[in-house]
Amino acid sequence: MHQGRPIWRGREAGVDDALVLAALRRRLFEAMGYRDPDLLAGFEETCAAYFRRAIPAGEFRAWVVEAQGKAVASGGLVLHPLPPSPRNHAGKEGYIMNLYTLPEWRRRGIATAILRVILDRLVREGVPVASLHATGEGVPLYAREGFEKNTEMRLLLSVWSERRATQLEGRAPCPDRQSLPPDGPFCAPLPRERAAE
Repeated sequence: MHQGRPIWRGREAGVDDALVLAALRRRLFEAMGYRDPDLLAGFEETCAAYFRRAIPAGEFRAWVVEAQGKAVASGGLVLHPLPPSPRNHAGKEGYIMNLYTLPEWRRRGIATAILRVILDRLVREGVPVASLHATGEGVPLYAREGFEKNTEMRLLLSVWSERRATQLEGRAPCPDRQSLPPDGPFCAPLPRERAAE
């Protein structure tokens, strides 16, 4: 019996929550299968440093749910400016991330509550589109709120860069250039047989 007091309570996070947000973000990635110690080394510290900078700057917003004196869940939001499109004349999109609840606190409506607070904030601020990356476990939650799968694709640029370097090995992208400059003109590469002449 809780005598009318809520079992858990949510609030918008501040810069003082940086360490808590970082710890929950690590738990999220561990739940998604990231367990390589080399990948996770220093991860919480770099996340906390980001939150300490980005929250006061308004670049990242977060919400924390607390119960029994500790943080048990969080959710985050980044606003992206985009060129306007037919369905998004405002040119703004909210990217929802870090929506994570400790396993022992799941199935209590916490993630749904955080998600709805974020969506309500976006609506009030005139942001017409929200997107996120859903884990398999999270898909039913997002589908209940109306999220739909789309054709968005993702590329790890470190992998692409290695593959591209292999493709260009031994030939210049342009006949008059040894390498493609970071900023500057580019052209259609010569076919392999002509490039070898």
